[in-house]
Amino acid sequence: MNRHEFEVRYSAAQVRRATWAYVRKSLGKAMKWSGWLAFGGLLAMWCWLLIDGVTGVMVWVIPGIIGTFVLFLLIVWQVHISHSLDTLSRMKSPVARVVADDENLSITTDLGSSTMPWTTFTEWIDVPGAIYLKAGKGAMISLPIDGVDTSALQFIRERIAAYQPKG
Repeated sequence: MNRHEFEVRYSAAQVRRATWAYVRKSLGKAMKWSGWLAFGGLLAMWCWLLIDGVTGVMVWVIPGIIGTFVLFLLIVWQVHISHSLDTLSRMKSPVARVVADDENLSITTDLGSSTMPWTTFTEWIDVPGAIYLKAGKGAMISLPIDGVDTSALQFIRERIAAYQPKG
């Protein structure tokens, strides 16, 4: 039976850095090439309207659409980061004990503990200084990776991949 036990230490700077990287990576995944093409096309159209000297309503609608999109992203990031920092501030000691074995992943902090089977997780996302474990829509766990044995991290990735539906 494979079993990995380790402790991770959280900090506000680490949470901010990892969360920002997570938001950027998630945006890149969600937009795909077609989203970026549409965004670039909208921006190119706006530049063309400005160069052509058009003074119609579209000159103001396009920046409004882009600005609304950017504002939405900033609000999503702010809500996510404030939730993460609130959880961190409630911890007496910003340390979590992690146990990963063949069937489950268990995490224990001074706020409580949770044991989840590997089938709970849908994917992992590596970001600088942390790994995000996604468990369904909107549910995730951030694990700092500083000082964690690489074999333990690889084991976690392999267990999540092993329980993903095939093709």
